[in-house]
Amino acid sequence: ATKQNSPVNGWAWRCLGQKRSWVDGEDSSAVICFQQALRCRDIQGQGSDSHEMFYLDPRNTSIVPVRASGETWGELANCYRRLGKYSAATRAYEEASIASDGCLSPSTCCAWAQVQLDLGLYDEAAEKCDVILSSGTTSPIHQMVAYIESEALLAMAKQDVQEGKFGLCLSHLQKGIDRLNSLSVQFSSSENFYCVTKLLGDLYTFAESLPSYVFILSSFSEETHDDESTFLSHEVQNQMSFIAKGEEAYMMAQKLAEIEGDSDEDYPYLVASASSDLGTNLLAQARVCSAALGEGSGGGTKTSMFDMAARSGKIMDLITRSINSYTKAIDLNPHDASAWNGLGTALATVDPLLSQHAFCRALQIDKMLAD
Repeated sequence: ATKQNSPVNGWAWRCLGQKRSWVDGEDSSAVICFQQALRCRDIQGQGSDSHEMFYLDPRNTSIVPVRASGETWGELANCYRRLGKYSAATRAYEEASIASDGCLSPSTCCAWAQVQLDLGLYDEAAEKCDVILSSGTTSPIHQMVAYIESEALLAMAKQDVQEGKFGLCLSHLQKGIDRLNSLSVQFSSSENFYCVTKLLGDLYTFAESLPSYVFILSSFSEETHDDESTFLSHEVQNQMSFIAKGEEAYMMAQKLAEIEGDSDEDYPYLVASASSDLGTNLLAQARVCSAALGEGSGGGTKTSMFDMAARSGKIMDLITRSINSYTKAIDLNPHDASAWNGLGTALATVDPLLSQHAFCRALQIDKMLAD
């Protein structure tokens, strides 16, 4: 059909493009097919062709004739996205939205949100995800949308901290956490749930960047009976309890990776990554506690974190567990520069000389390491 010089063979070009993209994985060829389809009257006619109903897929009754061109633009945009041509993909998604009167399919909106996330357009990505999730239905696409929105919210929280918007940052973190918690009963694949729990831990751990007074009206803390907790203010206890939930998430991620065991060749790297993040979370708790007890206050000669660890059993316990987590990560993946860097940071409070060796090893592995 595509060999015929016909103004109404767009359906054939579209089917051929779908085969090239979905079956053969040839997105470059698929782009040409979709472009040809969009030049044809039966696709671009916007419902003016009396025979247009015969070009629809009878298995999908949700696609009405007026949206045929919108779906084709969306498929073209998806090809551009996979090819890494984000500017072309963005323009194609915009055309898809115009052609379909804003009624894009959830999968197309999800792909558009992913492009905006990759381009750093976090507000726009989160807004699109909210629109999809407001439908109330549950499907694998909605699970992916919730994950993408949580990633965007974490990125927005990092921007909020730089701008001094600490309350808004906490709101974004909490919204992302709520999205991911809603997925906990929907994932049957431990591999997918591993990614969810890791991101959940990242959201909790980032709360270290916030001042403790942001948590004054929160109720995250649980009843504690150790003597040192009595010296911490209510808001500091809330902040530490909030961050500690990230510790639980990372431990869950470790268990999920260990369930796969030898059946997954990436098992050592997955466990190592979760262990390294766990070490970072424990170190974050130690920093918050140390700052609350007077670290860096300048009120005396015993205000460094090194001195705090020697004086506080709680801080020493957190640092020791952090060191053990980083060590486990390095045992599983000796070439992880971030784990070596984290180990050096944790060791700086108990053994500065050994800490220096860990930092040197991190630089040997990756001289461009941002940390």
